[in-house]
Amino acid sequence: MEYFWGPEDTSVHFCEDKYINSPWIAEYFNTLTSICYIIVGIYFLNSSISPLGQSLILVGIGAFVLHMTLRVYAQMLDEISMLVLSCDAVSHIRKSSRWWSVPIIGLYFALHEYFVYFFIVFTMTQIYIAHNGLQITHGRKRWFIIGYITFFSIGTVCWLLDQFACEYVQEYQMHAFWHIFTSMGIGSGLMALI
Repeated sequence: MEYFWGPEDTSVHFCEDKYINSPWIAEYFNTLTSICYIIVGIYFLNSSISPLGQSLILVGIGAFVLHMTLRVYAQMLDEISMLVLSCDAVSHIRKSSRWWSVPIIGLYFALHEYFVYFFIVFTMTQIYIAHNGLQITHGRKRWFIIGYITFFSIGTVCWLLDQFACEYVQEYQMHAFWHIFTSMGIGSGLMALI
């Protein structure tokens, strides 16, 4: 079969059937649900955390292009945007400069072929955000952090099922649910930062 964007060359693969609903979109449902990040990001553009909203929009664009093409350059855009958003959130929580994240993202360029580097850094930043979010929030804002943790955890289960139980869950589009739940989780977490 000939693919519109060329052969898949990403270092991570997803369960959804390829080029089924459109000859121009490799993974239809994963591509469409990437728009959830853009919608949530737009919501925060006119707030005190506008830069985080902008970073989230970039995540949506990266995920959209990745799932539309399944090419390594799109995977890099997706993963870099996720790292930028994560590092920006940590900087916001710590009230520090963003410059500490430059070596992390620079190292990503050297190691982008090894998904494990991205996975470890992304996971560690999410745990850090959740832990510190619980420590610095009170009242209603604390519930937003609990929402972030809950939705992100549900999304992570969906991601794991997509990666490791594809033969059992393929028809359920679990990675698309990762997009939906994590965008809800990020939105909830961002509400705690306003």
